Amino acid sequence: MSEKIAVIGAGIAGLTCARELQNAGLEVVLYDKGRAPGGRLVTRRVDGIAFEPDRHYAGDYGAQYFTIRDDGFRSRIQDAAHAGAVDEWRPRWPDDTRERSPTYVATPGMSRLGRVFASGLDVRCGTRVVAIERRGTRWKLVDEVDSIIETYAALVLAIPAPQAAELAGPRLDPRIAAVRMLPCWAAILA
Repeated sequence: MSEKIAVIGAGIAGLTCARELQNAGLEVVLYDKGRAPGGRLVTRRVDGIAFEPDRHYAGDYGAQYFTIRDDGFRSRIQDAAHAGAVDEWRPRWPDDTRERSPTYVATPGMSRLGRVFASGLDVRCGTRVVAIERRGTRWKLVDEVDSIIETYAALVLAIPAPQAAELAGPRLDPRIAAVRMLPCWAAILA
Protein backbone atom coordinates (compact mmCIF):
# COMPACT_ATOMS: atom_id res chain seq x y z
CA MET A 1 0.00 0.00 0.00
CA SER A 2 1.05 3.56 -0.68
CA GLU A 3 2.24 5.61 2.26
CA LYS A 4 0.18 8.67 1.35
CA ILE A 5 -0.65 11.38 3.86
CA ALA A 6 -4.05 13.10 3.87
CA VAL A 7 -4.41 16.76 4.80
CA ILE A 8 -7.96 17.90 5.50
CA GLY A 9 -8.26 21.62 4.84
CA ALA A 10 -6.69 23.47 1.90
CA GLY A 11 -6.37 26.87 3.54
CA ILE A 12 -2.95 28.47 3.92
CA ALA A 13 -2.04 26.16 6.84
CA GLY A 14 -3.04 22.98 4.99
CA LEU A 15 -1.37 24.08 1.76
CA THR A 16 1.84 24.99 3.60
CA CYS A 17 1.85 21.70 5.52
CA ALA A 18 1.28 19.71 2.32
CA ARG A 19 4.05 21.60 0.52
CA GLU A 20 6.53 20.87 3.32
CA LEU A 21 5.56 17.18 3.37
CA GLN A 22 5.86 16.99 -0.41
CA ASN A 23 9.26 18.72 -0.27
CA ALA A 24 10.32 16.00 2.20
CA GLY A 25 9.51 13.39 -0.46
CA LEU A 26 6.11 12.27 0.81
CA GLU A 27 2.95 11.80 -1.24
CA VAL A 28 0.18 14.10 -0.01
CA VAL A 29 -3.49 14.54 -0.90
CA LEU A 30 -5.43 17.57 0.34
CA TYR A 31 -9.22 17.57 0.79
CA ASP A 32 -11.31 20.71 1.11
CA LYS A 33 -15.05 21.24 1.21
CA GLY A 34 -14.76 24.54 -0.68
CA ARG A 35 -14.83 25.10 -4.42
CA ALA A 36 -11.18 26.20 -4.55
CA PRO A 37 -8.08 26.06 -2.37
CA GLY A 38 -7.28 28.96 -0.07
CA GLY A 39 -9.69 28.64 2.84
CA ARG A 40 -10.51 32.15 4.02
CA LEU A 41 -8.73 33.73 1.07
CA VAL A 42 -11.97 34.25 -0.81
CA THR A 43 -12.89 36.63 -3.61
CA ARG A 44 -16.59 36.85 -4.39
CA ARG A 45 -17.50 37.97 -7.89
CA VAL A 46 -20.86 39.50 -8.76
CA ASP A 47 -21.83 39.97 -12.38
CA GLY A 48 -24.13 42.86 -13.06
CA ILE A 49 -26.66 44.45 -10.78
CA ALA A 50 -29.98 46.04 -11.64
CA PHE A 51 -28.71 49.53 -12.45
CA GLU A 52 -25.41 48.41 -14.10
CA PRO A 53 -26.07 45.01 -15.74
CA ASP A 54 -22.82 45.00 -17.78
CA ARG A 55 -20.50 45.79 -14.85
CA HIS A 56 -18.59 43.15 -12.89
CA TYR A 57 -17.73 43.52 -9.21
CA ALA A 58 -15.33 41.60 -7.01
CA GLY A 59 -14.70 41.82 -3.29
CA ASP A 60 -12.42 40.01 -0.87
CA TYR A 61 -13.86 38.74 2.36
CA GLY A 62 -12.19 36.63 4.98
CA ALA A 63 -8.69 38.03 4.61
CA GLN A 64 -8.67 41.45 2.95
CA TYR A 65 -4.88 41.85 3.25
CA PHE A 66 -1.93 40.27 5.04
CA THR A 67 1.42 41.11 6.60
CA ILE A 68 4.63 39.09 6.69
CA ARG A 69 6.40 38.13 9.91
CA ASP A 70 8.05 34.84 8.93
CA ASP A 71 11.03 34.38 6.58
CA GLY A 72 9.61 31.20 5.03
CA PHE A 73 6.31 32.95 4.29
CA ARG A 74 8.24 35.96 2.97
CA SER A 75 10.04 33.70 0.49
CA ARG A 76 6.75 32.18 -0.74
CA ILE A 77 5.22 35.65 -1.10
CA GLN A 78 8.26 36.94 -3.01
CA ASP A 79 7.85 34.04 -5.45
CA ALA A 80 4.15 34.86 -5.81
CA ALA A 81 4.98 38.56 -6.34
CA HIS A 82 7.43 37.67 -9.13
CA ALA A 83 4.60 35.71 -10.76
CA GLY A 84 2.38 38.81 -10.56
CA ALA A 85 0.05 37.30 -7.96
CA VAL A 86 0.91 39.59 -5.00
CA ASP A 87 1.44 43.32 -4.62
CA GLU A 88 2.09 45.66 -1.72
CA TRP A 89 -1.00 47.55 -0.59
CA ARG A 90 -0.60 51.08 0.74
CA PRO A 91 -3.90 52.06 2.33
CA ARG A 92 -4.55 55.41 3.94
CA TRP A 93 -5.37 54.49 7.52
CA PRO A 94 -7.38 56.92 9.69
CA ASP A 95 -4.41 57.17 12.11
CA ASP A 96 -1.52 57.54 9.65
CA THR A 97 0.96 58.68 12.31
CA ARG A 98 1.76 55.12 13.48
CA GLU A 99 4.54 53.06 11.95
CA ARG A 100 2.88 50.05 10.33
CA SER A 101 4.15 46.82 8.85
CA PRO A 102 3.86 46.65 5.07
CA THR A 103 0.59 45.12 3.94
CA TYR A 104 0.03 42.95 0.88
CA VAL A 105 -2.84 41.72 -1.29
CA ALA A 106 -3.14 39.02 -3.89
CA THR A 107 -4.02 40.26 -7.35
CA PRO A 108 -6.54 40.42 -8.85
CA GLY A 109 -8.17 39.02 -5.68
CA MET A 110 -7.17 37.18 -2.51
CA SER A 111 -8.40 33.83 -3.84
CA ARG A 112 -5.49 33.84 -6.28
CA LEU A 113 -3.00 33.32 -3.45
CA GLY A 114 -4.67 30.01 -2.56
CA ARG A 115 -4.40 28.87 -6.17
CA VAL A 116 -0.72 29.88 -6.33
CA PHE A 117 0.08 28.05 -3.07
CA ALA A 118 -1.80 24.96 -4.36
CA SER A 119 0.16 24.76 -7.61
CA GLY A 120 1.76 21.33 -7.98
CA LEU A 121 -0.19 19.80 -5.08
CA ASP A 122 -2.92 17.14 -5.29
CA VAL A 123 -5.89 19.20 -4.02
CA ARG A 124 -9.38 17.72 -4.16
CA CYS A 125 -11.89 20.51 -3.64
CA GLY A 126 -15.60 20.04 -3.19
CA THR A 127 -15.03 17.03 -0.94
CA ARG A 128 -16.37 17.26 2.60
CA VAL A 129 -14.79 14.65 4.86
CA VAL A 130 -17.40 13.79 7.49
CA ALA A 131 -15.73 10.88 9.29
CA ILE A 132 -12.27 9.58 10.00
CA GLU A 133 -11.66 6.09 11.30
CA ARG A 134 -8.52 4.36 12.47
CA ARG A 135 -8.13 0.99 10.71
CA GLY A 136 -5.06 -0.75 12.14
CA THR A 137 -2.17 1.51 11.21
CA ARG A 138 -4.12 3.49 8.60
CA TRP A 139 -6.72 6.24 8.51
CA LYS A 140 -9.93 5.80 6.53
CA LEU A 141 -11.69 8.95 5.32
CA VAL A 142 -15.42 9.00 4.54
CA ASP A 143 -17.13 11.75 2.57
CA GLU A 144 -20.66 13.13 2.90
CA VAL A 145 -22.18 10.58 0.52
CA ASP A 146 -20.79 7.78 2.72
CA SER A 147 -18.08 6.80 0.27
CA ILE A 148 -14.71 5.62 1.49
CA ILE A 149 -12.36 8.13 -0.04
CA GLU A 150 -9.08 6.32 0.52
CA THR A 151 -6.91 5.14 3.38
CA TYR A 152 -3.78 6.93 4.49
CA ALA A 153 -0.71 6.25 6.61
CA ALA A 154 -1.06 9.62 8.38
CA LEU A 155 -3.64 12.36 8.71
CA VAL A 156 -3.36 16.12 9.29
CA LEU A 157 -6.37 18.22 10.32
CA ALA A 158 -5.64 21.74 9.05
CA ILE A 159 -9.10 23.08 9.82
CA PRO A 160 -10.48 25.35 12.55
CA ALA A 161 -10.48 23.79 16.03
CA PRO A 162 -14.29 23.39 16.31
CA GLN A 163 -14.38 21.51 13.00
CA ALA A 164 -11.38 19.38 14.02
CA ALA A 165 -13.08 18.56 17.34
CA GLU A 166 -16.26 17.47 15.56
CA LEU A 167 -14.37 15.32 13.08
CA ALA A 168 -11.80 13.75 15.41
CA GLY A 169 -13.98 13.42 18.51
CA PRO A 170 -12.20 12.01 21.57
CA ARG A 171 -9.00 11.39 19.61
CA LEU A 172 -8.30 15.14 19.64
CA ASP A 173 -6.32 16.79 22.43
CA PRO A 174 -8.90 18.27 24.85
CA ARG A 175 -7.09 21.63 24.77
CA ILE A 176 -7.73 21.90 21.03
CA ALA A 177 -11.35 20.83 21.42
CA ALA A 178 -11.79 23.61 23.99
CA VAL A 179 -10.68 26.40 21.59
CA ARG A 180 -13.49 28.87 21.05
CA MET A 181 -13.62 30.96 17.94
CA LEU A 182 -15.18 34.40 17.67
CA PRO A 183 -17.48 35.06 14.73
CA CYS A 184 -16.66 37.63 12.11
CA TRP A 185 -19.24 39.10 9.76
CA ALA A 186 -18.30 40.35 6.33
CA ALA A 187 -20.40 42.21 3.79
CA ILE A 188 -19.71 43.20 0.20
CA LEU A 189 -21.80 46.15 -0.91
CA ALA A 190 -22.20 47.57 -4.41
